[in-house]
Amino acid sequence: MIFLIILCGGMIGWGIALLLSPLLPRQVQLSDALENLQVHKPSLQQAQGEEITARTPTRQERVGSWVIAHLPEGQRLQKFVGVNPADLEILGLSKTEFYYQRALWGLIGGIAPLALSMTMSLLNIPLIIPILLVLPCAGLGWYLRGLQLKERAEQARHDFTRSVAVFLELVAMERRRGAAPSVALENAASIGDSWVFTRLKQQIVYAKYTYQQPWEALVTLGENIQVPSLIEAAKIVQLAGESGAAVYTSLKSAGTSLRVKMLNETHEKANRDSESLSVFIPLLSIVFIGIMLFPLMLNLFNA
Repeated sequence: MIFLIILCGGMIGWGIALLLSPLLPRQVQLSDALENLQVHKPSLQQAQGEEITARTPTRQERVGSWVIAHLPEGQRLQKFVGVNPADLEILGLSKTEFYYQRALWGLIGGIAPLALSMTMSLLNIPLIIPILLVLPCAGLGWYLRGLQLKERAEQARHDFTRSVAVFLELVAMERRRGAAPSVALENAASIGDSWVFTRLKQQIVYAKYTYQQPWEALVTLGENIQVPSLIEAAKIVQLAGESGAAVYTSLKSAGTSLRVKMLNETHEKANRDSESLSVFIPLLSIVFIGIMLFPLMLNLFNA
């Protein structure tokens, strides 16, 4: 009996650890970072006419590709099995990697009731109950991974928009110093060291090697990750690059209005959170009163 309890506890702990592992901060490995830098390399090689060497797909890519190939194609199921490509793009996840993680979460969710069935057998609970819970729990794990992706993507867009407000003012200062539009974008992106500025810098460097204008590359990035403020900033700089218009005032006002907008959204979110917390205060009071009255009522009924 003790061995079964230890085994069940170990399996449950292992499943919880795997579910929480994507939420924990991870140290970037050098090999992974170098592999991520190869994302745009095929495009550069194709532009230069070089031969691209095929590489062996990893386990995540093989499993993720298999899951993608066997997804249902019904329109009604797309909300459950589909994913927004912009969410993957802003988080730097590939589609195969995401569906591998999603399948793993679903597998853990399906195993959890089977692990609990050992404990239920000790309590004389019918085994049919955990068996019936396998598919619902697997679907719950699949759904929770998609929900987590959406929440992380929305937070990333919020952080990206906040950094774009700073980026706009940096570009405005570079333009006031007399820098060319492309140079102003490159210098402004090289000032910050956050992940947003690193992404902007990579996009500008990629545009240089593919013979594109940097503002065109930023517009493409803004459309891919669904950040309208970045598209607006790139189009303002595009006016200066193509027609020589003075855009210092436009960039400065755009950055200021964007900061004001985000401040108002932050205040609204704080007000909503305060209202939601006010609902739980009466419930906590009722629970506290019940804890205080329970011994008195118990003694009264036993008297």
